[in-house]
Amino acid sequence: MTLYVDAVGRPDERLVEHEVVRTARDTAAAMSRLTEHVASVNDPQIYTSALHELADVARAMFKLDREITMLGDRMRAV
Repeated sequence: MTLYVDAVGRPDERLVEHEVVRTARDTAAAMSRLTEHVASVNDPQIYTSALHELADVARAMFKLDREITMLGDRMRAV
């Protein structure tokens, strides 16, 4: 995980917030695209594979949420 700091070395909450918002938007867009693809699949094997990919994305989102929470805790501690 990257710790965002300003020119003096202090934590920069604006940079963190910007990165979190950008990442959340990118992730939501990817999840939306993947969901659309899954909905249009007729082959059961491909459908199952796509559902596994969706689950992987959901796990990645959960990990990101945990990292954001830890980063927020670190920022408050400084």
